[in-house]
Amino acid sequence: MALVMLPCDLPWWPQLQRHLTQLTLAHSSRELVEGMQRIHNMCNIGLDPEDDDSPDNTVLVGLEKFLENDMAGEERRHFLEKIIPAMVDRALKMKQLKPAAGFHFSLQQQADRLEIDRAFIASLLAHAFFSTFPKRSIKTHPTLQDFNFSNFFRHLDSNCQKAKLRSILHYFDLLDNGELEGTVLFSRQVKN
Repeated sequence: MALVMLPCDLPWWPQLQRHLTQLTLAHSSRELVEGMQRIHNMCNIGLDPEDDDSPDNTVLVGLEKFLENDMAGEERRHFLEKIIPAMVDRALKMKQLKPAAGFHFSLQQQADRLEIDRAFIASLLAHAFFSTFPKRSIKTHPTLQDFNFSNFFRHLDSNCQKAKLRSILHYFDLLDNGELEGTVLFSRQVKN
């Protein structure tokens, strides 16, 4: 059973916690994007030694443009003051929320059933937004796409992508009103 390498399992977790906490102090789109870029540069490291791990400083340009051009002032203020702190809070709780036996991949052509706490799912989504998972490439993970939002942010010029982002932000806005309870059951069936 292959386990997902979670951000809280990596050696830079204490440093990542500090960077995430700093995001709650951002007063502008620029400050937030700069903090998220530092996180991306630290975490976006590939497992393949031949990978080019030089920082890509354009990865969050789409997010910054969205925040500045598509959000009204009051909406942006709410995002920075309420939604980002709620997302950071969810991300920081990952170590306490992760399953005791680890979080395993659901492999192709193998029946599987996995029950996950809703709070852990919110933490996973927050980490994906902040792009804290190690880089996945076709060479190291041929059947898996990159879970980080860094590629998603590149396409925020599309109205469809903007709507998806607004839905995700709305989800975290709703979560800020209370704790998540319950679980979600994922089941993979294989036909013979």
